Amino acid sequence: MEPIILENENTYDLNFYLRGWRHYQLDSAAKIDSDDALILQLDLDNPYDKNAVRVLKNEETIGYIPSFYSKFVRTILEENLLFDLKYRYHENAPSHYKVKLSLSGVASPTLVDQLKMSKMVKTDTQS
Repeated sequence: MEPIILENENTYDLNFYLRGWRHYQLDSAAKIDSDDALILQLDLDNPYDKNAVRVLKNEETIGYIPSFYSKFVRTILEENLLFDLKYRYHENAPSHYKVKLSLSGVASPTLVDQLKMSKMVKTDTQS
């Protein structure tokens, strides 16, 4: 897992692969086109991860944020923070490398504190 990059004390950048793709390859989710919009949604009833965040395309689940990052992303959603979600679809890759997501934005003070207390952050002053 890559660390979350924290620049200028509050700007974050996070890159990761979608988890669970192979379990959700429904007809409409079998491929992601460049004009498709992906949505992040809390999964409050997930028995495996209390902080689970699902990724939806056309209102259908296509996978999940990796559990390593789910608490961070959950906080972004609960605090209604603005973020930029980009993706790259790799059609010929194995299922666990099909969809690479990039999430960036400005973190709230609560989120910055959460990151600094965890071991999953790399600041722009670290090499």
